[in-house]
Amino acid sequence: MLARLAVGLGFALVTALAAAGCGGASYKGEVKVPKGYETTKVDGVTFVRPSGFTGHDLKTAAGLLHTQYGDPAVKGGEGAFVGVSTLPNAGKRFETIVSDARSVVESTDGKVDVKEVDVPGAEKAYRSKIETGDVHSQMLEVLLSDGTYVSLSAGNPKDGSGGVDAGAVLDSFRVEGAK
Repeated sequence: MLARLAVGLGFALVTALAAAGCGGASYKGEVKVPKGYETTKVDGVTFVRPSGFTGHDLKTAAGLLHTQYGDPAVKGGEGAFVGVSTLPNAGKRFETIVSDARSVVESTDGKVDVKEVDVPGAEKAYRSKIETGDVHSQMLEVLLSDGTYVSLSAGNPKDGSGGVDAGAVLDSFRVEGAK
């Protein structure tokens, strides 16, 4: 459970304080929305997530907004998830935020494989494959041109339950207005 918290809300909390397929996505063009998924728009970016998932928001005094989506039929924090975080004015802290997120996972004996990727409309972006004791997930961390930090993560329990296509979620990420 601690590892799941580090993968989900842990990134959000670290941010407030401060892959499979990596490099394969183009992050541009039309998105093929998988069956049972819908497009979600948040602070100038879009991505797909399972349409049956409901979201729960956490907002910090530092301005971070984190929304964790999950299956409402599964006990909180136990199943597959999609999470998105945004933090305005994070430009100068972007590299530190990315490093801190990795450190949180590694502090729980998790493994993180990070690769820089090109996301049209973003100043910089990293995609990570994350493995913790009970979760397999992926995360995309992006610095938008206006200095906003955006993190999109998706994952499933290691037992195979959940059924979120983390690759499809991250591959669907688009910055609005990017060419």
